[in-house]
Amino acid sequence: MVDKPWAMIDEDGEIQKLIFKRDKGLILSKNGKVTLGSWDYFPESKSLYIDRSVDKLLLNEQFIDENVLILKKDGTDNQLYALANENTIPDYNVAGYLETLRFEKLKITEVALYTGEIIQIHNTDKKSPLQIANHAVETFDANKEPAKLPDGIYVSQCKKFTYIIQNGRIQRVATNYSLKSNEGITYEIADGELNIENNLGNIITLNGRLIDSKKIYTNLENPLGYGYAIMIDSSHISRITFTKKITLKEGYTVIIEQQSAHKISKGDKIIFSEPISPLPDGKYRISDWWGTNVWESWWGTLRVKDLTVI
Repeated sequence: MVDKPWAMIDEDGEIQKLIFKRDKGLILSKNGKVTLGSWDYFPESKSLYIDRSVDKLLLNEQFIDENVLILKKDGTDNQLYALANENTIPDYNVAGYLETLRFEKLKITEVALYTGEIIQIHNTDKKSPLQIANHAVETFDANKEPAKLPDGIYVSQCKKFTYIIQNGRIQRVATNYSLKSNEGITYEIADGELNIENNLGNIITLNGRLIDSKKIYTNLENPLGYGYAIMIDSSHISRITFTKKITLKEGYTVIIEQQSAHKISKGDKIIFSEPISPLPDGKYRISDWWGTNVWESWWGTLRVKDLTVI
């Protein structure tokens, strides 16, 4: 503590500089005006006595290292004096220094969530995000104020990872696959794959938020000739069917939601038609039936009632 240039923000909101001399002398400077005082330390109570000539203070030691000195006014609960070593913390940002020190000591990794909250994961020791299961977390709001985060599913701000949090701990971390719907909306699939059919049962979110119940369509124009209809329940992919665009000799273009990727079956749904929508009930001939493998493929016909293949 001695012979170092300490600085603190005083009661007036101004910077006051202090140098504790080894002979118990105290040099105080404020706005270039110097005052002489004295100091003493009582190790039995970890208390520092300061005589600033205009007043006398008894302060209890809270934290000290070569860069920061935190003192609490005796008899108070939270009246603190934070002194910074001007040589090592020239901007006097004691809070920032303590935060950095805390991160190093507790091996904390901080993750910003897409919904605005911040989680701090303890004892990570620079591990991969996928190796921090069962680690404790602290949660904060966007202003870094402590905030309780309910158990649930959360997505990182970069949308690359999904965190499952329970009882204040990370239960699992998943890498996300980005899925764009035909409407241009991008979803995140936890542990997702390019092969959509392999994502059945996976967690899916939209901009880091859970999805109650919804059906989305994607990849209609992919090289395989079919797309996907993905049913979501409680933010999980509960069902995957297939969509295929075909033309009819009667002049219609239709999209069918199929149970199979490779053939039209009874019960499949007509979800789009043009130039008339909805498609009237009737019997239709498929122009490109040869590559369609319809259930009546020999004749290349399609019977429709109430937008359902019968």
